[in-house]
Amino acid sequence: MAKGRYEFPFKDPTIQQLVKAAYPGAKSRRTVGVDARESYHVHDFWDGGSKTECVFVRLEDLAVKHSSEMPDEARQVMANPFNLPIGDTVLPPGYAVVEHVIFCGKDLGYRIILNPANLAKLLKGNSQ
Repeated sequence: MAKGRYEFPFKDPTIQQLVKAAYPGAKSRRTVGVDARESYHVHDFWDGGSKTECVFVRLEDLAVKHSSEMPDEARQVMANPFNLPIGDTVLPPGYAVVEHVIFCGKDLGYRIILNPANLAKLLKGNSQ
Protein backbone atom coordinates (compact mmCIF):
# COMPACT_ATOMS: atom_id res chain seq x y z
CA MET A 1 0.00 0.00 0.00
CA ALA A 2 1.14 3.51 -0.76
CA LYS A 3 2.17 5.67 2.16
CA GLY A 4 3.49 9.14 2.58
CA ARG A 5 2.61 12.60 1.39
CA TYR A 6 2.62 13.57 -2.26
CA GLU A 7 2.21 16.82 -4.15
CA PHE A 8 0.36 17.15 -7.46
CA PRO A 9 -0.23 20.25 -9.57
CA PHE A 10 -3.80 21.55 -9.40
CA LYS A 11 -4.03 21.21 -13.19
CA ASP A 12 -3.58 17.39 -12.99
CA PRO A 13 -6.92 16.12 -14.44
CA THR A 14 -7.63 13.62 -11.65
CA ILE A 15 -6.75 16.07 -8.89
CA GLN A 16 -8.73 18.89 -10.48
CA GLN A 17 -11.75 16.61 -10.94
CA LEU A 18 -11.74 15.66 -7.24
CA VAL A 19 -11.26 19.20 -5.97
CA LYS A 20 -13.92 20.64 -8.30
CA ALA A 21 -16.38 17.92 -7.27
CA ALA A 22 -16.01 19.12 -3.68
CA TYR A 23 -15.64 22.85 -4.42
CA PRO A 24 -17.15 23.64 -7.85
CA GLY A 25 -15.63 27.13 -8.08
CA ALA A 26 -12.14 26.02 -7.04
CA LYS A 27 -9.15 27.64 -8.72
CA SER A 28 -5.58 27.45 -7.55
CA ARG A 29 -1.99 27.82 -8.64
CA ARG A 30 -0.74 25.92 -5.62
CA THR A 31 0.11 22.25 -5.60
CA VAL A 32 -2.41 19.96 -3.94
CA GLY A 33 -1.13 17.78 -1.11
CA VAL A 34 -2.29 14.18 -1.21
CA ASP A 35 -2.05 11.97 1.86
CA ALA A 36 -3.07 8.40 2.73
CA ARG A 37 -4.98 7.58 5.92
CA GLU A 38 -7.54 5.04 7.01
CA SER A 39 -9.33 7.49 9.30
CA TYR A 40 -10.02 11.21 9.36
CA HIS A 41 -10.62 13.70 12.16
CA VAL A 42 -13.32 16.20 11.20
CA HIS A 43 -12.81 19.64 12.76
CA ASP A 44 -14.71 21.91 10.42
CA PHE A 45 -15.13 25.21 12.27
CA TRP A 46 -13.42 28.59 12.60
CA ASP A 47 -10.81 28.83 15.36
CA GLY A 48 -8.51 31.84 15.67
CA GLY A 49 -8.86 32.87 12.01
CA SER A 50 -8.15 29.34 10.75
CA LYS A 51 -10.43 26.68 9.33
CA THR A 52 -10.05 23.35 7.56
CA GLU A 53 -13.30 22.84 5.67
CA CYS A 54 -13.78 19.26 4.49
CA VAL A 55 -16.00 17.55 1.96
CA PHE A 56 -16.29 13.77 1.54
CA VAL A 57 -16.30 12.58 -2.08
CA ARG A 58 -17.36 9.12 -3.27
CA LEU A 59 -14.82 8.31 -5.99
CA GLU A 60 -17.19 6.13 -8.02
CA ASP A 61 -19.57 8.93 -9.03
CA LEU A 62 -18.07 12.04 -7.36
CA ALA A 63 -21.08 12.42 -5.07
CA VAL A 64 -20.32 14.74 -2.13
CA LYS A 65 -21.25 14.91 1.56
CA HIS A 66 -20.41 17.96 3.63
CA SER A 67 -19.20 17.76 7.21
CA SER A 68 -22.35 19.57 8.33
CA GLU A 69 -24.23 16.38 7.36
CA MET A 70 -22.25 14.40 9.95
CA PRO A 71 -24.78 12.48 12.09
CA ASP A 72 -25.16 13.72 15.67
CA GLU A 73 -24.19 10.31 17.08
CA ALA A 74 -20.82 10.54 15.25
CA ARG A 75 -20.01 14.02 16.63
CA GLN A 76 -17.73 14.57 19.57
CA VAL A 77 -19.76 15.25 22.71
CA MET A 78 -17.14 16.38 25.24
CA ALA A 79 -15.96 19.99 24.78
CA ASN A 80 -18.44 20.56 21.95
CA PRO A 81 -21.29 22.60 23.45
CA PHE A 82 -22.44 23.96 20.08
CA ASN A 83 -22.62 20.51 18.42
CA LEU A 84 -20.06 21.49 15.76
CA PRO A 85 -18.92 18.95 13.14
CA ILE A 86 -16.08 17.46 15.19
CA GLY A 87 -15.25 13.77 15.41
CA ASP A 88 -13.29 10.82 14.07
CA THR A 89 -14.50 8.79 11.12
CA VAL A 90 -13.18 5.79 9.19
CA LEU A 91 -12.18 6.58 5.60
CA PRO A 92 -13.14 3.47 3.64
CA PRO A 93 -11.77 2.57 0.19
CA GLY A 94 -13.68 4.39 -2.50
CA TYR A 95 -13.90 7.70 -0.63
CA ALA A 96 -11.74 10.79 -0.39
CA VAL A 97 -11.73 13.84 1.84
CA VAL A 98 -11.02 17.13 0.10
CA GLU A 99 -9.93 19.89 2.47
CA HIS A 100 -9.87 23.63 1.84
CA VAL A 101 -7.32 25.05 4.27
CA ILE A 102 -7.36 28.60 5.57
CA PHE A 103 -4.65 29.40 8.12
CA CYS A 104 -4.71 32.74 9.97
CA GLY A 105 -6.91 34.19 7.24
CA LYS A 106 -4.60 33.08 4.40
CA ASP A 107 -5.91 30.62 1.80
CA LEU A 108 -3.43 27.72 1.66
CA GLY A 109 -5.30 25.80 -1.03
CA TYR A 110 -6.51 22.22 -1.06
CA ARG A 111 -5.50 18.85 0.34
CA ILE A 112 -6.83 15.40 -0.53
CA ILE A 113 -6.87 12.50 1.91
CA LEU A 114 -7.43 9.05 0.45
CA ASN A 115 -7.58 5.54 1.77
CA PRO A 116 -4.14 3.95 1.07
CA ALA A 117 -5.72 1.57 -1.49
CA ASN A 118 -7.03 4.52 -3.51
CA LEU A 119 -3.75 6.43 -3.24
CA ALA A 120 -1.96 3.47 -4.83
CA LYS A 121 -4.34 3.67 -7.83
CA LEU A 122 -3.79 7.43 -8.14
CA LEU A 123 -0.01 7.04 -8.08
CA LYS A 124 -0.14 4.22 -10.63
CA GLY A 125 -2.23 6.39 -12.94
CA ASN A 126 0.22 9.30 -12.58
CA SER A 127 3.43 7.18 -12.73
CA GLN A 128 4.99 8.87 -9.68
